[in-house]
Amino acid sequence: MLKKWLNDPQHLFWVLQLGGWGSWGLIYKYWGTRLSLGEVAPEYGLYVTVITIIAIILTLGLRILFKTLWNRAIWIQVLAYLGGSAIAGYVWISARGYIYSGWIEKAKDMEEWYAKMGEMAGIYKKVSFVESNVSSISLILAWSSLYFAIKYYRVFQDMRESALKSAAMAHEAQLKMLRYQLNPHFLFNTLNAISTLILEKDNELANRMVT
Repeated sequence: MLKKWLNDPQHLFWVLQLGGWGSWGLIYKYWGTRLSLGEVAPEYGLYVTVITIIAIILTLGLRILFKTLWNRAIWIQVLAYLGGSAIAGYVWISARGYIYSGWIEKAKDMEEWYAKMGEMAGIYKKVSFVESNVSSISLILAWSSLYFAIKYYRVFQDMRESALKSAAMAHEAQLKMLRYQLNPHFLFNTLNAISTLILEKDNELANRMVT
């Protein structure tokens, strides 16, 4: 039952989608941050839940885009893969920054902290911006790569199954053809044997063979 359920593309997608993003949010983002910092703000759990839901929604949009362009030229699919993933990653990190500055670290507090850092604040902002964007876009690219890998794997499996069915049908047709060739051959041999018995005047045996 479970195997049949997982073989369904829709069920498999939702298992991987919800399971994958749920694991990222709970294990990597929440517990990883908590273990590295020792403690987190009370609102951090809600923040992680919200940004995880946003990631799920954005990747659902990518799925619709990829499915729409699935039968188009390969260069269009590659363009959608790279461009769509980059845009989704940028939107995601922008939403995360906006929510984080509103719930966890107030913008005013951040500015005060930057003021204490002095000249290093500018470098920190640039490094943090690049690192955050690269991390988010890389994660969305990984999701897109996994989507296409599974999609092409299923296409390959369908083609392989179709080829095996075609080979089996060809083999069955060949056996039927041989069977149709053999039946007249045996009939001819039988009639020829009866004819020989008649010519040899062995009428009783010929009659038994006809019977």
